[in-house]
Amino acid sequence: MAIKQQYIFLIIFAVVISLMIITSIFYNEVKFDKSHISVFVKMLASLSGIMIAYGIFLTADVFENNGKIAKIEQTYKVIDRSYLNVVDKMRKLYPHAPNFIASLWPTKGLFPKSLNKNDDPAAVLELTVMMLKSFEDHMTGHKFDQTGEDVWAATFLQWGSSDEFMGHWKDLYPSFKKKTNEYASLIFEYARKGGKIKNADELAQRAQEFSSDPRVKKLFSNVK
Repeated sequence: MAIKQQYIFLIIFAVVISLMIITSIFYNEVKFDKSHISVFVKMLASLSGIMIAYGIFLTADVFENNGKIAKIEQTYKVIDRSYLNVVDKMRKLYPHAPNFIASLWPTKGLFPKSLNKNDDPAAVLELTVMMLKSFEDHMTGHKFDQTGEDVWAATFLQWGSSDEFMGHWKDLYPSFKKKTNEYASLIFEYARKGGKIKNADELAQRAQEFSSDPRVKKLFSNVK
């Protein structure tokens, strides 16, 4: 839609320029204000002004639509990088860290624990860093992300309910930005507020409470 409007604007721009040129030519040649040519010239001048105003309006509309498209594209990128990539990595590393990954989804049971296998520390570390980077990426791109804070909070709160994940964050926090650590701290706090999250309804309620927390709103308002 935005592309078609750009073509329309170019056509209007060309017509306006043509009218202005014609107006200029006739205006210099016409000597009598009440002649038919003079009236025609004035009509052209008025029409040019109207078309210029419409062109300005159309340009603003094109920019607005392009901005919406950019936000949608950014949303896809954030979801792909901060969620889908992490889940795909969990799938690949599950044989190496089944217990850690199971602890990240307390309400879903997507990945069952393994009582007969210990987790590979390297796999646990890799996932820990990826999840913390997801926090960071979400904060950086939130202005262009149309997913909604409640949706991200519902995912992050599940991850944050893992005591092991929180323990690794305490070891790794010097490697991340201050605001990322402040956000992570709030995630871990809410994941335990009133006890561990038991089901989807509790998760949705907790996510809404998290998103409404003035500390969270202030944190995002200060992210540039």
